[in-house]
Amino acid sequence: MKPSIPMKNNNTLLKYFTIGVLLTIITISVVNAGIPIPFYEAILNPPNIHERIRIQEIESMTLDQWWYYWLRDTELNRHYAFTYAISLCKDRVANNNKDCKYDGVFILFSCVDHTINKTFQKVEHYEYKDLEIVNDGSYFHLKVLNPLQRNQTLYEIQPLKDGLYQISGNLRKNSPNEWFQTNTDSSLEAQWNFTIDRIYGYYGQKQMEKPDEHFKGIIQWNTYSHSSQVSGLLTYQSNSIQNTIIQTIHDKRYRFYCDMNWGTNLPDAPPHDNGDKRYAWGWYYVNIPSNNIQNELSIIAGSGRTYANFPLYTLDALFGDIRLNSTHHIELTQIVAYSETFYYTNDGKVLQFKVDRSEWTTVKDSLGEADIPLRQVLTMETTNYLVVMDFKSKWTDYNRLIFPLKAKLFSDFEALGVSSHLKIVYKPTNQILYDVDISTTTGLEFGYGIDVNFPTRRGSKINLL
Repeated sequence: MKPSIPMKNNNTLLKYFTIGVLLTIITISVVNAGIPIPFYEAILNPPNIHERIRIQEIESMTLDQWWYYWLRDTELNRHYAFTYAISLCKDRVANNNKDCKYDGVFILFSCVDHTINKTFQKVEHYEYKDLEIVNDGSYFHLKVLNPLQRNQTLYEIQPLKDGLYQISGNLRKNSPNEWFQTNTDSSLEAQWNFTIDRIYGYYGQKQMEKPDEHFKGIIQWNTYSHSSQVSGLLTYQSNSIQNTIIQTIHDKRYRFYCDMNWGTNLPDAPPHDNGDKRYAWGWYYVNIPSNNIQNELSIIAGSGRTYANFPLYTLDALFGDIRLNSTHHIELTQIVAYSETFYYTNDGKVLQFKVDRSEWTTVKDSLGEADIPLRQVLTMETTNYLVVMDFKSKWTDYNRLIFPLKAKLFSDFEALGVSSHLKIVYKPTNQILYDVDISTTTGLEFGYGIDVNFPTRRGSKINLL
């Protein structure tokens, strides 16, 4: 319950006291990290330590952590997503695990194929004991083992060095570890093995780690390789999908995206307001690939609003990295608390950083109904640049990804290969750098805590503790 504060003056004092505390914590963390004040600088091309497994660091609280990967074929406008997720609450929550319903490791394979206008996904669940963490100094080398044949590795992430990663997977037909699937059936199988070579990476929340420890453990986000070259192989098939082979090479036709997320809470609405779509995250991506990677354009941005309880209540945050080429970039951060705006940029001032959502529609799938915005417009303006990304999606662009945490299921509506328009203006000369429609290299998300009607599942299922 929100505390009762009897006088307006006390409200004002509390407001500025809390802001002062927040800024003090941020300042202390900045000084300790050796990054100049007034605010902080992001980390370009972050080394592997920033993508590390956080299980040992967050031992006494629930933990959600996942590594997300996205392969795109720009010629065919086909998109594939892979998620290696850890959600831990067993023996980490009060009341004898009463609130711990979903615990373990979750593996996703999904597809958005615009050549046949089809989306589908399949997710597997494994117990925490099936996860092997390899302590080889690479920080996030992990394996998921076959529970029935423990000398067999089914899934693996292996950092080879900073900026070079390998991932592999074996999604089995009629797997006993199937959790759920949408727009496909249990016969879906897929195998992949990719080597990912970073072009650009960005971590804009390093200086928020320390403040986050003092408040709610809100999910953190690290886009450590948001534009990457890729080589490797993907094959998949099912009873209704013919055998498909994707052989990727270092060519602008194929690009890979990588990020990592972790925290103890996903975006939350105030108590008794579960499903309030104002408390959501957004994800926005545009890429113009080039065979000369020095000239590649890649823009990644994210937004999030959560209710953080006393003393911060509602928090809004936005982060963005604009890579015009290998030598010129704009980075910006904006945080809003108590209607006060705090920002950082390497380009003077943040004049605008906002998302406008419209064309709301109610969608229905096997997991239930939800309201999502089919159009999202992201505006980023600094002293010298104006960037506008206008995304116009259709329901057939989306998969509903599910992220579990304790007894809740968070819905992340992800659209890949979305029609969009990018405009970038260099303001001092009013030069239009880009004014172009893009569709095959774009990504868009809208995620929030809407109720999910989880389907009945077959085989070996989640521990319902």
